[in-house]
Amino acid sequence: MLSMRGGNGQDIRPALHGIELVGGHHPNDLARYRELIGMSGSDAPMNLLENGNIRRLLNVRYILWPDIQLGSIEGGTLVSRTALPDGRPFESVLAENGLPRARIVGGAVVRSDAEAVAYMRSVDFDPEREVVLPEPPPISLDGEPPTGTVTWIHRSPNELQLSVVTERPALLVVADNWFPAWHARIDGVDTPILRAYHTLRAVPIAPGEHRVDMYYQSDTLRWSLWLSVLLLLSLVGATGFQTWRARIVRRAP
Repeated sequence: MLSMRGGNGQDIRPALHGIELVGGHHPNDLARYRELIGMSGSDAPMNLLENGNIRRLLNVRYILWPDIQLGSIEGGTLVSRTALPDGRPFESVLAENGLPRARIVGGAVVRSDAEAVAYMRSVDFDPEREVVLPEPPPISLDGEPPTGTVTWIHRSPNELQLSVVTERPALLVVADNWFPAWHARIDGVDTPILRAYHTLRAVPIAPGEHRVDMYYQSDTLRWSLWLSVLLLLSLVGATGFQTWRARIVRRAP
């Protein structure tokens, strides 16, 4: 959902009800994601407001629009609208045709980081038929829409599992942020995760039926945890030594 309560697209109240937000504010926003949605500082995410393809790409299914604050919104499929006692529209919910959160795509186009967002804002971009990559994909794609299915098996903040069936080579796109600590396995074999659409994730898929696992594993975090454990053990050891030494001193004649 894109919630425009407050006028800047950073409303997080729907998240209290388990609704995922495309523009909800977080103090550690990833820079590439902010570039994709067109957010500068605390301003509104202009690419989400002005470009339907960006909303489709990010799986936006609903817009929560505060009519009383921003004026009535034109277009879109109205789902519900609340009104004030005098009849003025207060808040509207509109349906969007967001693409699936995970899907297979049969084509790719290469654009540099400096070009990617501008290209995705242009009329030449079709998020349903092509994946925007910073370098050529590791498989040969024919550009035709692949026939197949993507089925969710499991999803949590640090792990997801999908069943993918495709009749031709494709890219499995997941509309979640790319980060170096994300890893993937296809049928138990390690495979690289490509940075797609400037900030999302994709993996190459060969024809057939496959099990895809993505999991977050940070070497930095793991070593930090081990270092914390070692420091704690050192502190406990030092405290124990001081206690033992103090007892020896007290017993000395």
